[in-house]
Amino acid sequence: MDILATVLQKGGVGKTTTAYHLIRAAQRADKRVLAIDMDPQGNLTTALTPERLPLDEVSLADVINPQQAPGEEPVSLSDVIVPTIWPGVDLAPTVGRALAIIEQELTQAPRTEDRARTLQRALEGASDRYDLVIIDCPPNLGMLTINALVAAHGAVLVTEASLFAADGVALMRDTIASVQQHYNPQLTVRGVLLNKWERTTLAGQEWRLTLHEALGEQLLHPPIPKRAVIRDAIETGDALDRIKGGQPMAELYTRHLAKITRR
Repeated sequence: MDILATVLQKGGVGKTTTAYHLIRAAQRADKRVLAIDMDPQGNLTTALTPERLPLDEVSLADVINPQQAPGEEPVSLSDVIVPTIWPGVDLAPTVGRALAIIEQELTQAPRTEDRARTLQRALEGASDRYDLVIIDCPPNLGMLTINALVAAHGAVLVTEASLFAADGVALMRDTIASVQQHYNPQLTVRGVLLNKWERTTLAGQEWRLTLHEALGEQLLHPPIPKRAVIRDAIETGDALDRIKGGQPMAELYTRHLAKITRR
């Protein structure tokens, strides 16, 4: 089982969209996939579930809750997993505001190794059920992101061709190095994916060159271009390979998945 986290602390770069299309690429390759929605916004849950989940549904927040009452039966990952719009893909969902509350509790509490390994422990029983786990992380460097990186084998950094996003890549790499040192020496950066790239703009060309000079082979090639069909697919709960004009983009995600997964 390979565990990947899509990360960057800057919002709006397309982490959830990237996770969604990589999940579909893995499903098309006949991989058994578990998607984990570690973002309190719950956008991946909305995209992958055929109907909105009830607010009282057990969810990922219940699995990583640090404040379980004494004597209360702990909630396991298998307790919260739900099917998705695609056969062979399961989801550990985020529902309502529960995960945002848990994030606040984890952030306010001392950052201990025990709290950093909550998701890692939850995943221990899933190794024989899935080929690939993809964790969609929140746009910050809080304890939810730390939990994802501690549990992951590889990180996929998603960025844009802009100053602030490029700065975010540098800070994210520092965070990964810290996690490697203190919690997870096996964690690797599988690649940095330049998303929503516009080839015809001067900024797009210059920042791609800057990122390539800084990252070398870690910068995945080719970048993901800015295309309405990529956004439309996730917003309509469809797949790129099934909608008009989406097939070339679907193949692009398939190529990137092959590069970043263990074979």
